Amino acid sequence: MMINLTPHAIVVRDGETEQVFSPSGTAARLKTETRPAVAGIDVVRTITVGVEGLPDPRPGICHPVSSLVAQVVRRPDLFAADTGPTAIRDSNGQIVAVTGFRPFA
Repeated sequence: MMINLTPHAIVVRDGETEQVFSPSGTAARLKTETRPAVAGIDVVRTITVGVEGLPDPRPGICHPVSSLVAQVVRRPDLFAADTGPTAIRDSNGQIVAVTGFRPFA
């Protein structure tokens, strides 16, 4: 079972088959802070200080999350939509579907 922890639907197309993973209403997000990186100059560094909206792992449950969350947390139950070269795009270059997910664990 997949529970989508992104704020948008994820459309997966595999040939003629299409499956839509609707958002669950909870989005996993990185919590960040900005800190001065160079004294006296308007340059800041963004630091990840945690993750919110991410449930504990449960057997048999997978979670699509943003690639940023998946890269930071690196759990085997987290996947990001594969928005690389196999993604299906409209005439404006916007992604309308993906062909699968990527693990980061």
